[in-house]
Amino acid sequence: MRVIRDIEYAAHGPQTSLDFYLAGGPGPLYVYFHDGGFIAGDKEDASAGLELLARQGISCISANYRLWRKGGSEQEPFFYGDAAAVVAWAARGAPQYGCTGPLYIGGSSAGAALAMMLCFARPLLEE
Repeated sequence: MRVIRDIEYAAHGPQTSLDFYLAGGPGPLYVYFHDGGFIAGDKEDASAGLELLARQGISCISANYRLWRKGGSEQEPFFYGDAAAVVAWAARGAPQYGCTGPLYIGGSSAGAALAMMLCFARPLLEE
């Protein structure tokens, strides 16, 4: 198991970077989105659990996404597009690291809402 940290999946700096927990062989890939109510949280919040999954043969990606800014408008929910960009990166980038199994998407709290939105708002994945 090894971890590649701070891979930029979009051009918005650390807010759009991911950590890739490589299991070390072919197998499934789990994309995890952190919680925090879209105003807080970090990709490293679940690192211990994702390392455990990688040791069990499940490669994982944990991604930061742009959070709602104080004083921002409701027209700025960037996190939906960022979540779609993470999945797009995983689909095209993971095979380069030997991850060729099925792709699963999930998260906790706000992260689970992002995962669910990607399931129900398929056009996000097509952008």
